[in-house]
Amino acid sequence: ADPDKFDLVISDRGMPDMTGEQLAREIYAIKPDIPIILCTGFCNDNDELLAKAMGIKGFLIKPVAMADLAATVRKVLDKVAEEVPADASGQAQTAIRLERQLKDRNNG
Repeated sequence: ADPDKFDLVISDRGMPDMTGEQLAREIYAIKPDIPIILCTGFCNDNDELLAKAMGIKGFLIKPVAMADLAATVRKVLDKVAEEVPADASGQAQTAIRLERQLKDRNNG
């Protein structure tokens, strides 16, 4: 209902009704700039390359240690923040979006 409330998606690659890649395509159709991290217990050498080629920002092999998950989330969010272009005033678009989210939460 409100895609702007989400900053990151973490999904399993293998799910009962769709794959993580299919979910990523559905999400990108709604919010093309959202970073996605896929977790999987089964993969071959090309899986991570294919995931990255479709825009997936992180790829973790299960079992995932909490420290590895935290490090991947931090790495992905930092990389996304670096890629955000600054507007004419020099303020990052991410900061504008976060300010809007805080305002909406305070009013809601």
